[in-house]
Amino acid sequence: MVMPMCYTKAINGLDDLRSWTLGEQRIQDHVDVYLSEATMNDVKRGFPYLISKEFATGSGHIPQFKWHIIENNRPLRLDGIEFDITPINVYHGNLPMPQNSSASNPNLAPIPEPMGNYCKEGSAPVSLLFYCRDESAAWNGRHTPSETDECDRDPGRCEEIETHWLTPRPAPELELHGVPVYPPPFVCLCSFEYALRLGPIFRIVMKTWETSPTYALRSWAYVLLHLFPAKFPIWLASFDKRHTFFALRMVFAFVTSFCEARLFTTVVEHVNDRVGRYMLFMLMFNAGMWNASTAFLPSTFAMYAVTAAASFAFAPPSSSRVHRTFAATLLFAAGAIVGWPFSLLLAVPFVVEELTVYGGDIVPESSLPKWIENRWKYLFGSGAVAASLFIPVALIDTYAYGRLTLTPWNIIRYNIFGSSSGRGPNLYGTEPWYYYIFNLVLNFNILAPLALGSLPALLVTRTFDSKRLGGSRGPANQTSSPYTLLAVRLAPFYLWFITLTLQAHKEERFLYPVYPLVCFNAAVTLYLMRGWMETAYVKATKSPYRAANTNLFQLATLFTVVLTCLLSISRAVALFKYYHAPLDVAFHFQYEELPRLLNTTGLLPVPDLTTKKHSSKYDEDAPVDLALVRQFGLRVCWGAEWYRFPGSYLVPSGVEPLLVESGFDGMLPRPFPPVVPITDPSPITKSSSESTKVPLKPSPGLFGELSHTLGRTTRLVPTGFNDLNRAEEGQAADPTECDYFVHLRLPHSPERQEVVPRVGEWEDVACFPFLDAQRSSILSRVFWAPGSLWQKGNTFGEYCLLREKQRAQIRERETKWSKTA
Repeated sequence: MVMPMCYTKAINGLDDLRSWTLGEQRIQDHVDVYLSEATMNDVKRGFPYLISKEFATGSGHIPQFKWHIIENNRPLRLDGIEFDITPINVYHGNLPMPQNSSASNPNLAPIPEPMGNYCKEGSAPVSLLFYCRDESAAWNGRHTPSETDECDRDPGRCEEIETHWLTPRPAPELELHGVPVYPPPFVCLCSFEYALRLGPIFRIVMKTWETSPTYALRSWAYVLLHLFPAKFPIWLASFDKRHTFFALRMVFAFVTSFCEARLFTTVVEHVNDRVGRYMLFMLMFNAGMWNASTAFLPSTFAMYAVTAAASFAFAPPSSSRVHRTFAATLLFAAGAIVGWPFSLLLAVPFVVEELTVYGGDIVPESSLPKWIENRWKYLFGSGAVAASLFIPVALIDTYAYGRLTLTPWNIIRYNIFGSSSGRGPNLYGTEPWYYYIFNLVLNFNILAPLALGSLPALLVTRTFDSKRLGGSRGPANQTSSPYTLLAVRLAPFYLWFITLTLQAHKEERFLYPVYPLVCFNAAVTLYLMRGWMETAYVKATKSPYRAANTNLFQLATLFTVVLTCLLSISRAVALFKYYHAPLDVAFHFQYEELPRLLNTTGLLPVPDLTTKKHSSKYDEDAPVDLALVRQFGLRVCWGAEWYRFPGSYLVPSGVEPLLVESGFDGMLPRPFPPVVPITDPSPITKSSSESTKVPLKPSPGLFGELSHTLGRTTRLVPTGFNDLNRAEEGQAADPTECDYFVHLRLPHSPERQEVVPRVGEWEDVACFPFLDAQRSSILSRVFWAPGSLWQKGNTFGEYCLLREKQRAQIRERETKWSKTA
């Protein structure tokens, strides 16, 4: 690394290079750094821990940098280069040029004094041409350089800095104007000008075994769908990762709302307007939908696709509605291919209806063969087009994993055919047959029995009130009964629920694809039950007139809808208040603890009181730039709470999350591997004992970053992963490296109490209440109600952020920290 000055990007680059020389999987034994004596003094003064272990605070590994002092006009030879390079001093700032120099050559136009930066550094290897790097427009000796570029004032705003080469042709002209030119003209081989900005697309720091090319159970095509919404807040207003975290969930909520709105419109138009209204309010306030709709999961994407597909499929099939067949087929396929392949099971009732149910068609017997032919043709033609979604998904995953990969097939193979070899989903826990019944009651309260009873309710209505849904549009042998059409629309929920119940491995997220259908089935049952009440009332009073003028039925359905909404709101508030502590800890760490650390070490900028004076009292405090935190090398650790790790989006940049030993005997996530720059962009298929390689200079822009993430980091075959859910040696970090520790304290349940790392002395930074569910009563822990009386049934622990005391004292007493980010 050639480091001409101690500027922001060079220091960030050094910080990024630390991991290259650390641990057993280090990339190289040391990194050569070439710099002037003045720059060396700047680094030693501002970042002494990069120089030597004796200058570092606390424990941990120190990077192995090999420092080389370079001097002006003194040739040197870099390792691996077959010729000498002569460094030269180049003026930094406004380049002074005499105004009257052009008099010596009347053929040249006068050159006014430049107003901005031009040369920043230069060198003279192999005497070919003159190299000069600048932060303004290219200058060939004839024109005036542009005004000072913003890169000097705010280096963080510049993604790239151009490099310009002055060929021998203008060199004599420069000499005529008094600009010193070293005879003969010079060139520079290359210059590492800024920090390496490599790594996963979304700055994900943890890798699971499913993303290893050996198993390839996670599709990168699904991840790429979120690329634009994840990057948009950063482009829009330079937001940080935390804002991106919540922006993604806002996008998820919008997509869910759009799909629900389409489904509501279809139900109102083609099923029943009352069913549509009931379903709308159930969807709006439901706790299960509130939880599932913003989850970053393939099963949530499958829920979007199934809901959108149902908004087409719930219209009666008809030969005149070819777009219905195509749209529903495409959406079902998208949910299965891009999201979760098992969700294709929900399309079975639609396929059966499309091939066998008349729907909106009246089909005379003579037209039946042609009708069958058309239906099959439309469905399988749509299926062929929808199957083409496999092509981009397979191409993206093949490129990402470095070999031919069909992720949907890998998922099916592992979960269905893996049990014979001791693999499969049962390794990750099994649940009793009634698990999903309890789960539905928990998330949908009274809607769960209504949804489960929808088909029996339809059968009762067909038997005792057959005119409730109306009659057929034509002869019985040429049209479909409305009961048949409604039964087909109720069937997907039952098919999914029964299939999942028969599986030993059960998880709540597996039900996500049918969550909107739970509300639909429950709304149908409520509508049919209202019909029973009306029929019973008419028979009891023998007066249809009185039945039409009573509010009894309206009040009954209103009470049911309002009750389920209130229960759902209570459940959502309970989840927020009882289990929000992990997010509270992340928020406190970023917005309280890190600013306190910067303030204690004298690095917190002084606020501009002149602008704050005119601000509203309701304005939030000015955001604190946390870029200076990088120099502390902080590490936050999780032990037994690793499964509540909020994700790298909520860990500030420059802070490293680690997972330490906690007694868990299964497979833990691991950090993504480091990368090495190369000039050869050929495919990489090496084991994790060798680092991932990326091109020396990534292409600019979003797609440049994308192309050098997929196929580089993602192709690496890591060691220490298996598909048997067995713990691997070395999967947990050394707790002596931890500066902070996230800890769940359960004083009323000592048998479940997590042990704090035995190394060091830990002190509380912040603690937040966290429900001890096993010590709380069922009703008070499931629902929330105002008042202390309700909370008497609950027992709380503390979810805490701990700080290692000795290391913190050493860090905060040091005066070496630099105010340059």
